[in-house]
Amino acid sequence: MKRLQMPSTLTLGVAVLLAVLVVSALSWGLGAAARPSDYRQRMAAVNRTLSEIERAGPQKPSAYGATTLCRTSALAAAGALRARLAQQSTAAGLTARQLAVTAGSGGGYPRLTAIDVSYAAEGPYDGVRRMLGSLGAGGPEVFIDQFEIKPAGDKTTVKIKGRAFCWISARP
Repeated sequence: MKRLQMPSTLTLGVAVLLAVLVVSALSWGLGAAARPSDYRQRMAAVNRTLSEIERAGPQKPSAYGATTLCRTSALAAAGALRARLAQQSTAAGLTARQLAVTAGSGGGYPRLTAIDVSYAAEGPYDGVRRMLGSLGAGGPEVFIDQFEIKPAGDKTTVKIKGRAFCWISARP
């Protein structure tokens, strides 16, 4: 019976070197095949676009759109949210009894800013429904923690406590 012998260290070294060369040649060949023929023109176009964006950068102070709630600081966002809620309340024919909008905390997430909302108003039932409809349809998205609606004679009172959140990952 013949005994199996272990290959020598030199044989193993040559085999590993050969395998590395084959894998390198294969990856280089696949990379070359995957590169489009107009690669340089495409990269030049990308670089031109990046240069244009860099030149326009200082003119636009925020990565967010002009109508975004959280395009600047949380304090400014709180003021914008307060103005929107006041406008929606007036448009619905409600009398705001309380409207407090303040910058809060993100609950342990450093890139998440909360804006706390406390709102109380009274007016006709249809106005309350319009106000709630505008909050649900196009108004700022407020996550409601507490909600109370009660009849008060010929009027209806509504109380809302909640939060709006700003994700600020686009800012440095």
